Amino acid sequence: MTSPLLLYLAASLVLSLTPSEMEQRAAQHLMRDFERVGRSAPTLDQSLSSAARALARQALERSAKEAVNTQAVTQAVSDANGYDPSPRTLVIRGSPPDEALSSFLARTDAKEEAASKMGVGASIQGDRAALVALLATRKVSLKPFPRTAKPRSAHQLCGQLVEPFRSADVFVTRPDGQVDKIPLALKDARFCAKLELPSTGHYSIEVVGSGSQGPEVAAIFFVNAGTSQAREERAAFSEPRSLAEARSAILARINALRKAHALRPVELDEVLNSVAQAYSERMSSQNFFAHVAPDGSDLRKRLQSAGYDYQVAGENLGLATGALAAHFSIEQSPGHLRNLIDGRHARLGIGVAYQKHDGQAEAVVTEILAQPRSATSNSKGRLP
Repeated sequence: MTSPLLLYLAASLVLSLTPSEMEQRAAQHLMRDFERVGRSAPTLDQSLSSAARALARQALERSAKEAVNTQAVTQAVSDANGYDPSPRTLVIRGSPPDEALSSFLARTDAKEEAASKMGVGASIQGDRAALVALLATRKVSLKPFPRTAKPRSAHQLCGQLVEPFRSADVFVTRPDGQVDKIPLALKDARFCAKLELPSTGHYSIEVVGSGSQGPEVAAIFFVNAGTSQAREERAAFSEPRSLAEARSAILARINALRKAHALRPVELDEVLNSVAQAYSERMSSQNFFAHVAPDGSDLRKRLQSAGYDYQVAGENLGLATGALAAHFSIEQSPGHLRNLIDGRHARLGIGVAYQKHDGQAEAVVTEILAQPRSATSNSKGRLP
């Protein structure tokens, strides 16, 4: 029979576990896990660790799913003065705290992809704890840039891309949703750009690197110009509430991006809308999320079944707490970004299925971009 003294000592050991001890043991585990398979272990990064701590608190105060949302991760990284796009996020919650740590130490999936930087954060609230790890392959080195600024101010963004990227483009999404391509003072792997913040609001800054595999978001962060409005209020207000509003908002965002790349806008296509909507609803009802359905059918088969004759087509999928949040995650995917800025595409179909998962709202988004065989347009889709 276990004595009361032993029970007291065991409870004291659990309660004495601190967030910093959890972080240290989790970081050591990750490093050993990478080294065990011959990969270089990622180095601890201050900005990613600060972001991981913020996400650990969010995982306890809200849910683990909200903490891994692409927008939430990007916002946390940006608030911590970081800029790595879409770092892989591992989240463990548990009670008591030592159970959370034990569950994290039992994971072996972190090493499956290479990473050069990592951040580890822990939070303990009462008898509950959360551990978050962020793993990123750093694609660019940026000089410090303010995350809050005065409206009508200008700031210099300078950096250097990491191989295999050869050249950079810098884009600024303004508070009204318009996207500006910023002229560079220096080009190629090293670059500088003067960023102006002409009005009050929330700006998104993106560095897009180009190499042999095409364009890829190398860095992204947010800047608030003269506003203290809560991010949650902005996000809740900006998310569309109906399918028609979602289609309009996503179309505007895609065409703003294409305009910044000097490409012609795409137009909504009712057949593509129907195919995309049916697929979003199918993924939601059958509980899967993939470009290939459980029966083996893919985009080609879906377009053939709809009788849609096309020259070229691509499909983007996104899943998040709202339709625009899902599209935000789509833009961070290299393959999906290439679809969005492919000059051959002239038509667009958008499907959005709204669902509840573990009591939380989600939007399943399908975007189909295509060039119908009968359409005539500029072969590269570029503005004259």
